[in-house]
Amino acid sequence: MGYFLMSLPAGWLATRLGYKGGIIAGLLLVAVGGFWFIPATKIAAFWAFLLGVLRRRLGPDVPGNRG
Repeated sequence: MGYFLMSLPAGWLATRLGYKGGIIAGLLLVAVGGFWFIPATKIAAFWAFLLGVLRRRLGPDVPGNRG
């Protein structure tokens, strides 16, 4: 599902940022998803944790991280 949802934005990022920029953008998405778990513990709702998991999963779908 992640590949389907991120295919067009990932292609846009690949042409705009290049290989190194794609890796950096992917790592930033993973980091933002990881740090989201801190406020998600204060919210204490399922959707908040699900949002963190989905954000962490979108990071490797950015070009440059797929291989």
